[in-house]
Amino acid sequence: MTSRRQQLSDYYRLKAGADQALIEKSAASAQRYKYYGDQLTVALVVRADLNGYSKWAREKEISERVALLDEFFSRVVPTVEDHGGVYFRDEGDCIVCIFSPYFGVFEVQKSMSFCKQIVGQVYGPDELTAKVTIACDSKVAFFQKAHERGTDDWSAEGEAFVRAARLEQAIPSRPRIYAYAAEYDILFHENAPTASAGERYYWTVNAEKLQVPGLSLAGGWTDVKYLEYVPGGRIQM
Repeated sequence: MTSRRQQLSDYYRLKAGADQALIEKSAASAQRYKYYGDQLTVALVVRADLNGYSKWAREKEISERVALLDEFFSRVVPTVEDHGGVYFRDEGDCIVCIFSPYFGVFEVQKSMSFCKQIVGQVYGPDELTAKVTIACDSKVAFFQKAHERGTDDWSAEGEAFVRAARLEQAIPSRPRIYAYAAEYDILFHENAPTASAGERYYWTVNAEKLQVPGLSLAGGWTDVKYLEYVPGGRIQM
């Protein structure tokens, strides 16, 4: 039985028109969404959500909210698959994605490329931006609950889900990609954006201490790094 995630993927992949290229990509993603048995393995959890959505939505009709979320999902879900990840679930305007060798493809640089593509765009007629948080866990559990058996639906849990959600709650609503500093240095340091004199750059790398509650940290403080999008870019001096 086709998984619920695959059905959602097919909808957003094909809604713009079922040409041959889209059908082929949909078929490829069907294999990615399959259940491959119980495993404990490494995974990056990525949470992408719209900046200022709650405030924006207060004054909008339901039809306007639906249209914006439809646009956001239509762009995020196919993009995460094209970069080797999968849609996991949504929480309002937040889309939770997973990058893991469990799905057969796991290229760290592609996960960062996905994050940049999502954060570097605007959404809807009011041009809302997006932010992203990333957390890694070497022992994410993939399994089936009792009601999922006999289908291709599956569940996943691990510390990365909690840490990504806590980080999202602690950061400002800016077009940024946030990660815990230790994980950023291990996973993404080699892919950090650079520019030579006279070249245009669109991302800056920044470090700060951030209070992230709920993680049993001393005083709640931890070191984080974030990439911030520079609309229009700047020339490196």
